[in-house]
Amino acid sequence: MAEGKMAEGKMDSKEIDGQIVEAVFAALADRGFSDLDMAHIAERAGISANQLYLRAGDITQLVCFALNWLDDKALAESDADFADAADASIYEKLLEGLIHRFEVFAPYKNGFSALQSACMRRPDLAVAMICQLHQTVNRLLSLSGDDDIGWRRDMRVKGVAGVVMKTGSVWLKDDSADLSQTLNSVDKELRRAEDWAISLRLLEQSSSASTPDM
Repeated sequence: MAEGKMAEGKMDSKEIDGQIVEAVFAALADRGFSDLDMAHIAERAGISANQLYLRAGDITQLVCFALNWLDDKALAESDADFADAADASIYEKLLEGLIHRFEVFAPYKNGFSALQSACMRRPDLAVAMICQLHQTVNRLLSLSGDDDIGWRRDMRVKGVAGVVMKTGSVWLKDDSADLSQTLNSVDKELRRAEDWAISLRLLEQSSSASTPDM
């Protein structure tokens, strides 16, 4: 443990966060959610328990911490890509951002599969993960150029989050190098969600004629 503390002292906060994320998903893949405990994650990450508790108080919070860390990475990279695609529509940026999120999460599929199974038995985990996803979708919509506010924005966030959850099962089975099956599924479900949004007057018909904006 002394060696672990010395190594921990040489890492900055970002490096420690990365170690934690890797440890969380490796443990999920090996053990499943129900057998996780904070001490095992700390040992696997090579850090002290207190360093872990600074980031999360329990396993459910720790899972959301890991998800948010990956989402921060995906959103930052998408924002850089959007800067080089100024003429892209909101829809195009949103689609690209969602696909890139799946790409960033791809190395952790086994862990995500374990989380998906656990959500069937742990509604508290499911609710926490849904709330975290809504926050991420809200940020992605803003980065994509959707600056609306109020209840219509809230409904669009829920709609896009629903698309992510629905296409997640396709992504887990998609073994193509370019995630082509996932791309087709996300595009299809986004357009379906857009049609519903127009029918419910959450979007204007004119905004989706040729370059649809969510």
